[in-house]
Amino acid sequence: MKRTLLGFLFCTGLAMGEPAPSPRLVVPVPHSHPISVVKESPDGALLASGDTGGVIKVWDESSHQLQQTLTSERGGFMPFWLDWLSPDHLICYGNDFRYHLYDVRSGQQLGVRPEQPCRSQGGAAQAGGKLYFCPKVEGPLTLQQWEPLAWKRLASWPIPASQPDETISYLALNRMGTRACVLLGGSKVLELSLPAGKVNWQIEKTSDKFSLGDYGPDGETLLGYDGRGVYLIKAGKMRGPFGHPPDAKAFWVNGKIQYLSQQRLMQLDPQHPESDRVLGSHTLAGVFGEGVAAHQMVVGNMEGKVLEAATGKEALVNPPFSEVLYVAYDRKSRIFAGLISGQVVCWSLHSGGRETLLPGKGRIQGLSVSADGKVLVVSREGDGLELVDAERLESKGKLAIADGLTRVRLSADGQFLVGLRKNKLEAYEVKTGKLLKQQSLPMSYALSRNSPARLAVAEAGVITETDLASGQQKQFPNYHGTALEYDSQDRLFCLDEVVGREVSLQPVVARSEQEIIHAPAGSRTYNFKSHSGWKVRLNYDEVGQRWLMFGDLGQVLLLGDSPEPQPLLPDAANWSSSGIVPLPNGSFVSVGREATVEFWKPQESTPRGQLLVLNGGEDWLASDSSGLFDGTPAAERQVEWLVNKRKVRVDQIFEKAYRPGLLKTFASSTAAASSKTPVAGLQIEPPLVTFQTPAPGAEIPQRIVEVRVSVKDQGGGAGEPRLFVNGKAVPQTARREGGIYLLQAPLQAGVNELRCTAMDKSGTVESRGDRLRVTCTAVAQRNPKLWVVALGVNQAANAPKLTFAEKDAQSFSEKLQSSLFEYNEVRLLTGDKARTDTLRQTFEELGKQAQPQDTLVLFLAGHGSLDSKGYHFLMADGQPSVDGPALAQWLREFPAQKQFVILDTCHAGAVSDEMASSFALSQQKMARGSGVYLLAACRSDQSALELPKLQHGLLTYSLLEGLKSAPPNSRQQVTVSGLVYYVCSQVPDLCRQVGLNQDVFQFVSGTDFPIRQSGKP
Repeated sequence: MKRTLLGFLFCTGLAMGEPAPSPRLVVPVPHSHPISVVKESPDGALLASGDTGGVIKVWDESSHQLQQTLTSERGGFMPFWLDWLSPDHLICYGNDFRYHLYDVRSGQQLGVRPEQPCRSQGGAAQAGGKLYFCPKVEGPLTLQQWEPLAWKRLASWPIPASQPDETISYLALNRMGTRACVLLGGSKVLELSLPAGKVNWQIEKTSDKFSLGDYGPDGETLLGYDGRGVYLIKAGKMRGPFGHPPDAKAFWVNGKIQYLSQQRLMQLDPQHPESDRVLGSHTLAGVFGEGVAAHQMVVGNMEGKVLEAATGKEALVNPPFSEVLYVAYDRKSRIFAGLISGQVVCWSLHSGGRETLLPGKGRIQGLSVSADGKVLVVSREGDGLELVDAERLESKGKLAIADGLTRVRLSADGQFLVGLRKNKLEAYEVKTGKLLKQQSLPMSYALSRNSPARLAVAEAGVITETDLASGQQKQFPNYHGTALEYDSQDRLFCLDEVVGREVSLQPVVARSEQEIIHAPAGSRTYNFKSHSGWKVRLNYDEVGQRWLMFGDLGQVLLLGDSPEPQPLLPDAANWSSSGIVPLPNGSFVSVGREATVEFWKPQESTPRGQLLVLNGGEDWLASDSSGLFDGTPAAERQVEWLVNKRKVRVDQIFEKAYRPGLLKTFASSTAAASSKTPVAGLQIEPPLVTFQTPAPGAEIPQRIVEVRVSVKDQGGGAGEPRLFVNGKAVPQTARREGGIYLLQAPLQAGVNELRCTAMDKSGTVESRGDRLRVTCTAVAQRNPKLWVVALGVNQAANAPKLTFAEKDAQSFSEKLQSSLFEYNEVRLLTGDKARTDTLRQTFEELGKQAQPQDTLVLFLAGHGSLDSKGYHFLMADGQPSVDGPALAQWLREFPAQKQFVILDTCHAGAVSDEMASSFALSQQKMARGSGVYLLAACRSDQSALELPKLQHGLLTYSLLEGLKSAPPNSRQQVTVSGLVYYVCSQVPDLCRQVGLNQDVFQFVSGTDFPIRQSGKP
């Protein structure tokens, strides 16, 4: 039976007294670098693929889904060789000349062996969990056997060499570990018998370009290949060549031999090797790594994909993650992320939410925003450059520049841009698209930070500075100009190599040939040695008023008063000056190694927070290192945490870890209150919930069906199950018969989705739950009806008087009525009718008439408050408030399964950001408990509640506009999700126009549903 990784995710917890490790986000990302190695697990259940960035992905072969992501604590490296020590442990050897060991179950790295680089000849091999390799050292050639976890040498066997300087170019080992074969000097093949170490046989001469393959299933037959074809070697006898010459490596697949030859997948039968046959003929561009998976040959390409060699199709299902290629930041505290698919996503670090999604097609290859925050330029492959009004976040058209530009940078006023195209440096005027300057790629260049825009170029020992507006130039000879940059006062500096291990940061000033023997005044010298030629860059942190240097090995260094550059961020993380941006709080935002957006504090080993983008920018998730999170519900369901060696989906720890507005803390001077939420110490032992009846896909002739559910304690206790039908919570107390719970599920005609879940005993961790779909064949008694309850309170108890709350309720209820429904019932509760008992009676009265196929919209406008019970809506003087739990109960008991709740309320009085977050959290809990669509405004003070200019609250105004302008679906209907998306996109723009700040929160449950016919009353 095939084993899946999900089957053993719940492994042994922490030992008593052991400190809880920090939770780790399991980023559902595909490879973002070329794939160099592919290896199937011994039982054929899992496939491991490693890329040139040092990231290893583990995939389930039956579902083709991503199961685990493994990264090294030492940073990026390129793996040369990868193998399974056991079904649960991987070992990898790369260009850092060390062996990296991983526990596949937990996703943790077990270690890096040895501490110092250990160069091996001919790669490595493993059998029985033991490691075999030939070290490259002075002296005789040897084959050594090691225990990899303890890093203990177990055995060593000499390899007889014909010449003192002879080298090993390949090592092969049969799966029993009884035979080892080496290719010496590129043409001599020698086999050893293990553990005796005796030479079984040797072949003195093969061919000059001979390559050795692996042992076959019999443990005796070896593969070989060269430019003439494939060879079979057994007992010292070599037969061949057979078939066609392989393009790269040949593999054993189910006892046959497969290989690529001139873009064709060939198969050769070793029993009848005289001729091979074509299994597939496809263009497999950019093949980088090869392997075997699911009884077929697969290849890894330069795009980070694993393809079936026979068909050219993707062999694995990439997750819905969207890779971030570029980030930019403006002075309005906004983060822009350019995606590989062409979209640009914008988040506000003031509100902590996403502001907009800019559409586009073509891989983004450059992104820049002007210092004044007015212009954004986006460069896409094959699509030129798009200019965006960054204040309104609207496209202003395109510059017709073929192939676009890379390393794009806008001038401070947004009037000029520079970038690279086809190994040339080009400068343009943005307004006209006029090419102002073009030259061959210089050694370095820089654009001034303020107006007028000046472009500095270093080439052939001369720095030339050009005023882009006038075209006037200045030249500064006698500077190498390895790296150039302007400081905040637009003074030009360069970084020059002095002698050997030193670099000099110098102001660029005019000087004679006699003066070049002395560094200019203000110069500083630092100890630094480039390892791979001059690939360093210079950056000035305008916020922190400090110089940064990006080293050629991924270092981010502070050039301060000390002659030793101070490391700010971990080495070998693939940083570049175009991929890391300083923030006002002294931290940095960057593109991470797994194509996420990362937030770093200086001199910390892990990021302070991460921002993941999914589904082309439609969904996102922000998380910090303690496990707190914020984002869209769809993202919360698709991303997992690894907590105490156990995986848990993000939404399973909602009660403990959800923090609305978390993104704001990444740019603040203080961290999130992670100590108050010890996610790292959680025991991830939720119950296992499984539907027993009805069967999936069953046809149900009645409108109510009895559901039988089992709830199994997994160690953390189990609460009663909660049943959701089409996303809406079903109110009831379950009956229990032994270990089975019986519940009643009301159905609507057609397909119904049932979901059941349960909490652990502590009420902290929710089960993954179980889902099934059934079809109700009973005919609906009538067509759907719309029920609208709109309540507005201008004068609430102990709160400032409002002007537009009652008007908001009236206007929204009038505009919402639609011919889409057979009947519209509107209950407007304002003035004397805005009473708690009236609201309760309204729910009870309408609930007696409502049916599952109906739609309920609840609109509340006024003041809210927060206490130990959570959210309260404040009524008029003398009336008790309506608390969140009571409101959730009324919604659960209301039969309509399509429910939309709008809370245009704010806290009665000024509150802190933390209080605003708690306010929003309590609203979200209410929505989750009842299973409704929620749209809520959360403001930090009452002044942002109403706008006389708009004659409405900000949220209500956006809703009214959305009912007219939100994009319709294919049936020309305005749906709830479409309306919510429109509002969440429009509110930030309105806030900028009126100079206010308002957060909008949403919660989505169940399937989308229409509420109005587009363009019709």
